[in-house]
Amino acid sequence: MKMEQILISEGAYNSNELHPIMYENSKIINFLLSKNIDLDKIHPDALAAYYVDYYFSQVNMAGFSKFLHSSQWSTDMNDRIAYGLKAMKSFKHLEFFINKRKEINQLPSDKLEIFLDNHYMLDNPLRVEIDEDKTFYSIDDEIVELNGQWLKEHKDTVARSMDDIFLILEEVLGEPIVR
Repeated sequence: MKMEQILISEGAYNSNELHPIMYENSKIINFLLSKNIDLDKIHPDALAAYYVDYYFSQVNMAGFSKFLHSSQWSTDMNDRIAYGLKAMKSFKHLEFFINKRKEINQLPSDKLEIFLDNHYMLDNPLRVEIDEDKTFYSIDDEIVELNGQWLKEHKDTVARSMDDIFLILEEVLGEPIVR
């Protein structure tokens, strides 16, 4: 079964904060990914929001090179991030992401492959080069709030009890979940 809704617990949905909404979405998507579910079974906007959050955390924690290395520069993930940034109206982050994507895609393929295949090292010259641009840290789009608001207001978002969420996830997975 395909996940037709973006599932958020009632507690997170009714919170005055937007971070719990993103956290709930991330927990659910992480759980589904840990079960090796086909990505086509996950609501595409829930997945896009998850990947935007992943991208933001990785870059914010250690620079664009960390995201590049951790994501293994997945075209599918990058497409979903660009879509998500646009959908949540984070246009400044979208511009930055598009520019970095162009920059990375212009690297010689063997140089990129070596970077992705080796351990992430702080003294790697390509890492230093990629992270030289610090524009990301001065972008004033509040991506966490924009992402949370997008999820909260999304036409497919439903607030459910945790028991109902587990039942829906069991249907999506086609198997019971040990609680």
